[in-house]
Amino acid sequence: MAYIAKSNPIQTVKEHTDDLLLLWEKFLKLYGDQFSEQEKEFIYLAAFYHDLGKLNALFQYKLHKVIGRKYEGVAPKADEEEIPHGFLSPAYMNTEKLEELYGEDIELVVTAIYNHHIREDSYTEGALERYIDRYLPDSYTYDTKQIFYKNTDYLDLGYLITAFTNNPRNKGNMTAKEAHEKWLKYIVVKGMLNKLDYAASGRNLEQIEIAPLPAGVLTNVIQKQWKVIRPVQEYMMHRKDENLVVLAATGSGKTEAALFWLDGSKAFYTLPLKVSINAIYERISGRKDHQYHYDEDKITLLHSDLLAYYFAKQEVNEHSFAMEDPLIRKEKAKLLAYPLTICTVDQLFWFVFKAMGSEIVPATLKYSKVIIDEIQMYSAEILAYIIYGLKIITQLGGKFAIITATFPPVLRHFLVQQNIEFQIPESPFRGEYDKRHKIEFIEAEDFDYEKIIDEAQNKKVLILCNTVGRSQSVYDQLKDQNEYVKLLHSRFIRQDRKLLETEIMKFSDSDETGIWISTQIVEASLDIDFDVLFTEMCPADSLLQRMGRCYRKRNYDGINPNVYIYNTKNGCGTNNVYQYVDIYQYSVDDLQKYNHNYFLETEKFEYINAVYDTARVKATSYYKKIEECLKTLQDLPPSTIDAGTAHQQFRNIQSITVLPERFYQADNVQEYINIIKDKKQYDMKTRIKAENDLLQYTISLNANLLKSKKGKGAIDRYPIEAIKWLGIHRCTRVYDFAALSGSGLCLEKEDESENLC
Repeated sequence: MAYIAKSNPIQTVKEHTDDLLLLWEKFLKLYGDQFSEQEKEFIYLAAFYHDLGKLNALFQYKLHKVIGRKYEGVAPKADEEEIPHGFLSPAYMNTEKLEELYGEDIELVVTAIYNHHIREDSYTEGALERYIDRYLPDSYTYDTKQIFYKNTDYLDLGYLITAFTNNPRNKGNMTAKEAHEKWLKYIVVKGMLNKLDYAASGRNLEQIEIAPLPAGVLTNVIQKQWKVIRPVQEYMMHRKDENLVVLAATGSGKTEAALFWLDGSKAFYTLPLKVSINAIYERISGRKDHQYHYDEDKITLLHSDLLAYYFAKQEVNEHSFAMEDPLIRKEKAKLLAYPLTICTVDQLFWFVFKAMGSEIVPATLKYSKVIIDEIQMYSAEILAYIIYGLKIITQLGGKFAIITATFPPVLRHFLVQQNIEFQIPESPFRGEYDKRHKIEFIEAEDFDYEKIIDEAQNKKVLILCNTVGRSQSVYDQLKDQNEYVKLLHSRFIRQDRKLLETEIMKFSDSDETGIWISTQIVEASLDIDFDVLFTEMCPADSLLQRMGRCYRKRNYDGINPNVYIYNTKNGCGTNNVYQYVDIYQYSVDDLQKYNHNYFLETEKFEYINAVYDTARVKATSYYKKIEECLKTLQDLPPSTIDAGTAHQQFRNIQSITVLPERFYQADNVQEYINIIKDKKQYDMKTRIKAENDLLQYTISLNANLLKSKKGKGAIDRYPIEAIKWLGIHRCTRVYDFAALSGSGLCLEKEDESENLC
């Protein structure tokens, strides 16, 4: 009998198994030297046996019915529940013989096969044994030389690691240390099995891994363009096999240094914000200024707006985007198949919660390099997740490089505490410009608007606020006081925010003068350069990032300050943007020694080191939060939470997506909604494109607004019914923005105390 594994297209169990084994052979040619011999054998065994549970009569009866064939095997009992095939597949493993060959670690293979799909497991050993006895054939002939006989030894002789399942059989009889050591081995087998299976199931046999650029190809191009190799680039070029923490000032060439380090390897380049990710992607791929021309078939974006980006590029036929379907690119990106992936950290580091289904990520990172750029931008919780993730990556054999303009000493402390080995240069790498800022610190509740108006007569002025509400108030004060006043923050719909981001960058490169008002969303996301900065005080790392938007690539020799810092205390305190009040106050206190002076780049490193000195911050809630999160992750048993919860926990999702009424009523938006919900008339690609088009009219807001007085009545409590799975809520607040003039507040003016950026 030909046992069917898949119905569309029809494929037998043997054919599907052969596809996995072929993929594994191809994979080994690329990255086989990153795996031990036992790991290779275990992954092969997992791939070979993973789908044999599909031989069961209920599964075969179901698939034969779907494809219109008569099933001639054992007839299933009426209303009998089908047990997922993964729980049955190990029945054809001769576990006793395999244990003789490989020792007790064979349990890793059995458990990986058992769990290779995420299915609710509430079955007793007796129920599984009865099902196997009745519905699985006694033997399976793979080919003329290989015949396999069923047994149930894997259930009752300890070959299944119940601590890694979601079954109540889990007795938790391992210590945390033992569970961690086994989990490290297990995720390699399970992750690679999933990667092979997903690629083979999509019948895209090239999707498992795309061969990286040969070593030297990219770096040779960079060397020709840069002419002279800078110190930070030299440093990373000669330490390609080391874990690195590299402190490098703006303009030192750290992005290119990172490319030298990853040369010829599979790599992931992470940044905090999507807009900065897009910028780095375009820079590396040669889409901006035609710099490097990294082969676009070997580089991808990976973030929540991936499809929107590629659909937009495809529409304008930019380069060869019209040649590849964005949906195919997304699937390959999700499989982590590209040699170079530019992504947000949540796309990778969510695996630290050890959820079932996350194993493909650490298994891939085992043979990859990870670059963490702008690490100072993350919250205490996210920093803990990254540190723990780096620990796992290095234990598996992967490499990392942290490249940053500021690196608080307390983070070095935690890396050492977690026994993560790394090299760090004796001193930071300086940029081309050392004297960029002269500062003035001012105790005041608000900005000096007369001074701002005066400066804007012949300069580019940037005003950075700690909250959306304050930025709107400042805009109201200034919009009629100068011919050019623009506002940018997180409360614009996606397409308007993108328009404004493009405009502020064009303004920065132009000879125009005027005023831009924004929030911390521009701290690390946009490559802009203004003449004067007015900013509310904020913690030291954020303050230095803000200063980087002024005199970014030039020295300043003026007599008057070009950076004015107002200690308004707006957005500072518990449940605010800046909740660690002690860190905020240290930042204020330590800044005073530089007040009314040029704040040199070397002094900025000293400033950060003082504020985040380990001994000083040990008693702070910031330190305790990192310490607490690290301990939680260390003690967290595998498979305790599901993948969805892990994603949510990493992102600390407390937001909702809203669609302003102004756009909900528009004809094009209603058309998008109709396309999305009509699965019969429109194919998946058309519906996904409509979904991405619809999202361009939405805004992300704090979920607490659903309960607050501000949000009550203005935001629908429940998502739009026709497309409720997208979680989009209607919002009746006035949306005030005119695209042609680029002016407006976005959603109607809010109380400036609202603590969002």
